[in-house]
Amino acid sequence: MKNSDKFKLNERYLIFLIQRKIPLILFFGVLLIFLRQVDYFIDPRFWAEEATIYFKNAYDTKSLKNFFPPQLGSYSLYNQIAAYIALLVPLKYAPFVTTTISVVPIYLVFYLSIVTRNSYLRTFEQRVIFATLMILISSGEIWLNTITSQFWFALCVLLIIIDRRPHSIQIKIFYAAVVFMASLTGVIALFLIPLAIA
Repeated sequence: MKNSDKFKLNERYLIFLIQRKIPLILFFGVLLIFLRQVDYFIDPRFWAEEATIYFKNAYDTKSLKNFFPPQLGSYSLYNQIAAYIALLVPLKYAPFVTTTISVVPIYLVFYLSIVTRNSYLRTFEQRVIFATLMILISSGEIWLNTITSQFWFALCVLLIIIDRRPHSIQIKIFYAAVVFMASLTGVIALFLIPLAIA
């Protein structure tokens, strides 16, 4: 069997999975994130610098003046965006906004774990187990806060680097956006960027 035939077969299998299994698995990811710490959604909180630096700066200036200067040694773009979006609601709901926004990078790790193809997680079942474990065994300290989104974004960049499937232009744009956000959110991803570009 030629390599091109294998890719066609894998492509057909991938389309089948997307149509059948993946939507259910991806919904399972959202549910798992929510159920892991339900009280963070019922009684949300700001986490450390989320309140004392990012939200405080956004709240004090109510302008983009403090949006671009680096905070704590890096740009923390994602944290800044979350803080400014949280300004759009009354103060008592602001922690709910930042908590909800912090779901995105965690979910991206889950999603990329499922859809990427690499030599480490060869089967669909292995990818589902890995994605589930990423949510279940991650430290409670990095759970559902924008401050630690840099670690989740670094994992996203790593999963993008090891993805070996052929990429459409849409996937390349999506990956570029994730790598861009990761590189401006924390220093960890910066060390991986040269590998992502290669």
